[in-house]
This record gives sequence, structure tokens and C-alpha cells, in this order.
Amino acid sequence: HVERTLFRKVIELDGLRHFEDPAFHDRLELAEQAARDAPHQVADVALAMLRAVVSITALVGVVLAVSPVVALLLVANGALGLVARTARTRGELAVLDALAGTRRWRESYRALLVDVKAAKEIRLFGLGELLLGRMIGALDRATAREAWVEQRGAILQIGFALVGAAMTAVGAAVVAAGAVA
Repeated sequence: HVERTLFRKVIELDGLRHFEDPAFHDRLELAEQAARDAPHQVADVALAMLRAVVSITALVGVVLAVSPVVALLLVANGALGLVARTARTRGELAVLDALAGTRRWRESYRALLVDVKAAKEIRLFGLGELLLGRMIGALDRATAREAWVEQRGAILQIGFALVGAAMTAVGAAVVAAGAVA
């Protein structure tokens, strides 16, 4: 359904202006990828959210009976994790958007290197190394950007995990103090 709707919009476009615009092809590629992945992701996220809500509600209810302070720390820790995951996801989506053109170029060079129709000209004019260099350059740029986002996301996750561990330690100390008392 999503792909039908997407390509119905594509065929309704007037003129060739959009088809000659690399940015249009970048957005179209991202939309196609989203159309393929979105139904599964929506179902997975919905189930995960349902499980999380049930688990968190039960856990907070039990912990609230033991210690309201620990319950508050537990909710704050969960909110912190959600903020961290949201920030990381935004970074990943920004990279996907930024790299759509680079990936398209890489795929174009790859297609030329293996296309039987282009093989004669590539060999005749000695363009193989040039195309390979450009393909690898596009791949290097994409990989470097992805690695940077992953590193930044990992550092952010580690920071939030440390804060969460500190909250857990405080909660354990509160429970231990209550048990001793």
C-alpha cells in the first residue's frame, strides 16, 4: 500500500524537473527504504512499547510499595534512557538522509564497473581505476560519517548508562537503609 501510494505520487509529478534533480532521487530512495521497512518497524515498536508499558507499570507499582524515592529514581532512569535512544535515533536518521546521495553515487559506480554494456568503454579508455577510486571514495565518506554518528551515539549512551548506574546505586542505598532501619 505504501509503495503504491509513493509511486502514484511519482507518476503524478509534472514535467521532468524532479527526475533530473539528484535531491529528488535521494528523497525517493529514502522513501522507498522507509516503505519497505516501516510496516515491520511499526509493528515491532508497537509491541515493544506495549511490553515496556506493562513491565514498567508493574515494576513501578511494586517498587512504589517499597520506596517512593526508588520508584521516582526508576521512572527518571527510564526517561533518561528514552531521551538517549531518541537522540541516537535522530542522529542515525540524519546520517541516512545525508548519505542518500553518496550511496546513490556508489551504486552508480558499482553498476558501471559490472555492466557488460559499459565494460568495453571502461576498458578501452582505462576508466576502471578512476571509477573504482570514486566508488571507494563514496563508500569511505559514508562509512566515516556512519562511524562518527555511531561513536557519538555510543558515548551518549555510555554517559546516560553511567547516570543510570548512579541512580541505581542511590536507589539501592535507599532500599538498604530502609531495610537496616
